Amino acid sequence: MKKQRRKLSIITQDLRIALKRETTDIIGIGDLLIEAKDHLKHGKWLPWLKKEFSLSDRSARNYMQAAKFAAKSETVSDLGNLSPSALYAISSDSGFYTPEIIKVILQEAKKNRVGKDRAWDIALSLMPEEDEKKPPTSKELQQEQEAEAAAKDKEEAEAILDGPPPDLPPAAPIVPVDLALAQFNNAIKALGELRTKSVNRFTGTTHNVDELREVAHFLFAVASAAVKSGHSFDAGEVQLMPEPKSVKQ
Repeated sequence: MKKQRRKLSIITQDLRIALKRETTDIIGIGDLLIEAKDHLKHGKWLPWLKKEFSLSDRSARNYMQAAKFAAKSETVSDLGNLSPSALYAISSDSGFYTPEIIKVILQEAKKNRVGKDRAWDIALSLMPEEDEKKPPTSKELQQEQEAEAAAKDKEEAEAILDGPPPDLPPAAPIVPVDLALAQFNNAIKALGELRTKSVNRFTGTTHNVDELREVAHFLFAVASAAVKSGHSFDAGEVQLMPEPKSVKQ
């Protein structure tokens, strides 16, 4: 028997229902994983995930974070118009999606389906305007630091000639080198020098859009953590790039 051809409007409605069910199923899976984890002793969680479901730790954490995020909402149905990737993004602890941004995303989700790309665009539209003043280049910073050092050396030399011999300073303690931090600082310095270039020069990158966004999320999380820890950057340290409002075409 030939299958009856249905109207597109009916198919569209069924798809909306199925996609909402996909998101609510993710939240339900996260609730079950949270419940199951309470039964497992330390060190047994990952082997259990692999044996029973061939599930990675990262996937499990995504499910559980989504469930914890949903628990804070008034109703799970409020999240039904979020795609799974959008739900994972706003429920993550990266710090990129602030409560104010999430509120706007959920408001739109009440009317339209919101995917990860749309959530990203909403977040960027709510970012503070970037200061139009160009940041100093690395060469300008170096010249400024050298001038300050020269002035300080001159002042110290004049003080030595005018007064008694100074006491020798104690030997500086040996500070262990943080290789990861050094690598991070070099990367930020390189990115800072590229900011004056047109973004069109970099569209041929071998990295895909998701990889670039993950790096942006990471940098924003580092900046947020630095602010929370009370760290202040002086002229002698590498500066983090401000989060861009939009991408040049």
